[in-house]
Amino acid sequence: MTHSPSSFDEMLEPDGSVRPAYAGYREWYDAQDPAALRRKGSEAEGFFRKTGITFNVYGDDAGEERLIPFDMVPRIVTAREWRRLSRGIEQRVRALNAFLHDIYHRQEIVRAGRVPQRLIAENAAFLPEMVGMVPPGGVFTHIVGIDLVRTGPDEFMVLEDNARTPSGVSYMLENRETMMAMFPELFTRVNVRPVQDYPRRLAKSLAACAPAMAGERPVVAVLTPGIYNSAYFEHAFLADQMGAELVEGSDLRVVDGRVAMRTTRGYEAIDVLYRRVDDEFLDPLTFNPASVLGVPGIMDVYRAGGITIANAPGTGIADDKAIYSFMPEIVEFYTGEKPILSNVPTWRCSEADSLGFVLDNLADLVVKEVHGSGGYGMLIGPTSSKKEIAAFAAKLRARPENYIAQPTLALSTVPILTKAGLAPRHVDLRPFVLVSPNGIDITPGGLTRVALKQGSLVVNSSQGGGTKDRGCWRIDARRSHMLGRTANGVFWMARYLERAENTARLLDAGFRMAMTRDYLTSEAEWRSLIETVGMTHAYEAAHSSYTGVQVWNFMLRDKANPGNVLAMIEAARTNARAVRTALTREVWEAVNESWMLLKEAMARPVREASLGEVLSTVRRQMTLVRGAMEGSMLRNEIHNFTRLGTFIERGDSTARILDVKYYVLLPSLAWVGSSLDNVQWESVLRSVAGERSYRWLNAGSMDARGIADFLLLDQRFPRSLAFCIDKLRSNLRGLAHEYGHETSAHEKLRALGTRFHEATIESVFEGGLHEFIQEYIACNRRVALAIEQDYRFYA
Repeated sequence: MTHSPSSFDEMLEPDGSVRPAYAGYREWYDAQDPAALRRKGSEAEGFFRKTGITFNVYGDDAGEERLIPFDMVPRIVTAREWRRLSRGIEQRVRALNAFLHDIYHRQEIVRAGRVPQRLIAENAAFLPEMVGMVPPGGVFTHIVGIDLVRTGPDEFMVLEDNARTPSGVSYMLENRETMMAMFPELFTRVNVRPVQDYPRRLAKSLAACAPAMAGERPVVAVLTPGIYNSAYFEHAFLADQMGAELVEGSDLRVVDGRVAMRTTRGYEAIDVLYRRVDDEFLDPLTFNPASVLGVPGIMDVYRAGGITIANAPGTGIADDKAIYSFMPEIVEFYTGEKPILSNVPTWRCSEADSLGFVLDNLADLVVKEVHGSGGYGMLIGPTSSKKEIAAFAAKLRARPENYIAQPTLALSTVPILTKAGLAPRHVDLRPFVLVSPNGIDITPGGLTRVALKQGSLVVNSSQGGGTKDRGCWRIDARRSHMLGRTANGVFWMARYLERAENTARLLDAGFRMAMTRDYLTSEAEWRSLIETVGMTHAYEAAHSSYTGVQVWNFMLRDKANPGNVLAMIEAARTNARAVRTALTREVWEAVNESWMLLKEAMARPVREASLGEVLSTVRRQMTLVRGAMEGSMLRNEIHNFTRLGTFIERGDSTARILDVKYYVLLPSLAWVGSSLDNVQWESVLRSVAGERSYRWLNAGSMDARGIADFLLLDQRFPRSLAFCIDKLRSNLRGLAHEYGHETSAHEKLRALGTRFHEATIESVFEGGLHEFIQEYIACNRRVALAIEQDYRFYA
């Protein structure tokens, strides 16, 4: 590892020797095989992809989820260093809460001349709607992230305060989990304080902030803008780990003076809302009327004391970098003490003298937007071209009040693992702080962000930075009823997975049939597949003939077919991602891994030589997902809705396959009930994975009535219509038991079940197989719609 004398190296002394804090790590590292460590890095990336530890970059047209690069070398902070940091962080967080209370009440700090009035009154983050408001428990900043940088052995400074919606704690937790999984022996050498209990402490802290009208077990929910938000993984992760509900604005409404979420049992009041939505979008009746992310009327409920919003609206003013420049005065004003942690020297460009100095020294300074975040909209003078500096100077002159400037700091470095071995890179640190009426709780860890490029000072993930584990040496919120949107998500996740598998099985059977036929009859076979999935019009709009390669690519990956297998897997994964708090980790990872594998397998048109392997992969992955569901999910309402989706879809598929094969392909209606070609019936059985079971039950004989009886009425076969009806009955019965009442879906299913209970294969053929199947399909659809309505899938 090379030594950089211009910055404080946290691992190496100026003479290149190892500092005591890193001695245990360095001893371990020197005993490792470099190639094996690099392989571990690839394993970590695969783990993050499978787990879905991703983020989105705003403005990225591709909208692709990205991994945050992870470095395996832990950052180590000694117990002595952490004690000093903790005292400074607690002092600063107390001052921030006191400042926010003051500016929304008497503004004593303004009256005392310590902070200019214009900085408050003209600040876009100041909310007049919060004037006079005292949040439940008197807490404004329930969760705070303090960004720290280091410039020397005992020199830590605060770079930014994050008091609005600080993010990154999930990466801190997952980084630690990954390190412990990959290098358990390292943790026996280096005594590291645990951070895994952060979600439990967060839940306990939020529950302690509940309004007075809350019961003994407050209902806590996390409000997310949705799956396309850059920090959605974190929203879902924290809700899941806390045992709280993950809600979107469409799930919420004001009912009887409370903010309530739409559950499968009706609307249920929320006591504490951990919001990850900016102020502007929180309430369209108070702020941005075009917002669909928030809840109309939530601010009225909040002002009336009916809900706790964490963090409180209006806390964003504490993130303002112009306010930051006054933090030494703010800390001293409210605590009566000198700040333990100092600020980075800051020039406010709104002041004429400061602006002049900044313009004269742009090449040496870092300039930031006062409301900026994520590393956007900033200039790093020493790494910018003359053209970039000139363009930024024009921005400064046009809107000087929009910027502050700071010196270019020689940030400390820590080692990262490169192809050449250990190399120093610049870092910062974001500890996370919980605030409640019970006190301030600082997590003994934090998110270390590292600039992976040599010499770079930008550590933000959106700008190419990465993360690493940081080691520090030496409640219970009530689970609410299930959201209607969550029930919808698991129901349709299961339907899409089943539909993808059924299509793959249908293709496999068709492919085998086509290989044994001449050109004309094989074309009829391929046409029958398109008719079975109900996509004749869409197919013929894109193709003039029914050739195998065209049909199987249309059914597997063609965007002209919205029901293609890849689209179904992606739709299942999207639903799973939206409701991942309802899924076990095993189920989510199985769905996500299936999507990744099949996306790669079908990235290009599928050729005949690879078709069998692609279809096999689809079936195998769907089996793995089903196994994860059966082996890891509670037998509760989530499991019931998942199974309902599976058997609604499975029954529909079996019915359509039987109907098309028996009815559409017959030369004429006069052939109904006659003996059909055994190979054709074998294809029907193969399409529903029933060939071996049928042969076992019927000693190898093959006849139309026997096969129809098997697929319609045999309750032992998992893909028969009778079996699907029985499982629907069982899972609806489970919901009725859990909810204490039946719904219209139960009535509709009873009518369908009665029809099947009374049927014999003779009566089916006498009344018409096609008519019987069509009646089933219609009744099955009515049951599905009733489930969606009865359990409030939609707003």
